[in-house]
Amino acid sequence: MSVKSAPAIFRSLLAGGAMLFAASTSHATTVLNFVDYIDNVVGEFGVQSTFSLGGVTVTAHGFNSTVGVGSFTSGPYAYFDRGNAGIGVCQVLTASKQCSPSNDDNVTSGEILSLSFDKSIVISDLFFRDDGHVPNFPTGKNIDVAIGATAFESFDLESGATGLGAGLLNDNQSTPIFELAAGETINFKYTNQQFYLSGLALDVVENDVVSTPATLPLFISALAGMAYVSRRRKKAS
Repeated sequence: MSVKSAPAIFRSLLAGGAMLFAASTSHATTVLNFVDYIDNVVGEFGVQSTFSLGGVTVTAHGFNSTVGVGSFTSGPYAYFDRGNAGIGVCQVLTASKQCSPSNDDNVTSGEILSLSFDKSIVISDLFFRDDGHVPNFPTGKNIDVAIGATAFESFDLESGATGLGAGLLNDNQSTPIFELAAGETINFKYTNQQFYLSGLALDVVENDVVSTPATLPLFISALAGMAYVSRRRKKAS
């Protein structure tokens, strides 16, 4: 068994403590599959309350033209459309929370779908399906995206996609990443293609209030030990 010198031990303790602090903010990527959630769990209806999925609570609203203060009691509404679709927008709901007319349930001209989350997150991927409930968009189709009150920015829709949905692409054809504080909105606006939001991939960014304090004694002990060794070296010299 190897034995480390005192300074080496303290350096290891400090490094280990730093790793624990870093680990306290690390979370695995979670994919929120709205298609599966709607088709196999909750069914089709206008969204009139928050919902929980993948460890986060989601607030979804629909808007016309501009993002304002969302309402669960008056239209437009975010809308759960089943049949391999996702979340769209509906202007009018029936008493049973169904869209009227029934084909007015995607995000179309003049409409905005807005989502926020109860935790700070990083969105690493977004997935969309068209008004026919398929992910295969033709080339030249776009969606505008804005975070909070910032200006909308246009992104290309991936063409020829399969699976959960088509992603978004920057001008350099890379996948954009969006960072949201808790409660901050991400807003999707019609540009030249009707769409549903079929899913997204996110990482939660938060400090673990349980494990972080446990690292403090490690740091305190390491610092105190280094001070003790330093004093002994000065006396010895």
